[in-house]
Amino acid sequence: MQAGLPEADRGAPVAYRLQLPPPGWRIHDVFAQHRLKPYVDGAATFVSRRNPTIPEAVVVDGQREAHVDRILARRVRISRGKEIEEWKVRWTGYSKAHDSWRTRDKLERGAPLQQLR
Repeated sequence: MQAGLPEADRGAPVAYRLQLPPPGWRIHDVFAQHRLKPYVDGAATFVSRRNPTIPEAVVVDGQREAHVDRILARRVRISRGKEIEEWKVRWTGYSKAHDSWRTRDKLERGAPLQQLR
């Protein structure tokens, strides 16, 4: 039986003991047969699924960042008694799950300046 984890032995007619990777898996290593499914290679199953291409990132201050698609929102927050202006950015090729807040100095190099005013 191949379940993504190697089978150690079959303890009973209806149970399998699996070899779990040490030490982080703090679960019981014996599973009922009806709880296990045969391993199916996803590459063969989802051949037509296309992999989205993500644009090449640019390096800003030694860190990789994607191109700015658009500015979504603006906020002012207080940090150590100073007002800090930030913009919520949508990155080109990424979903809204990757939207993030950036300060003006981090954005001025990559974002169109008219959007930051």
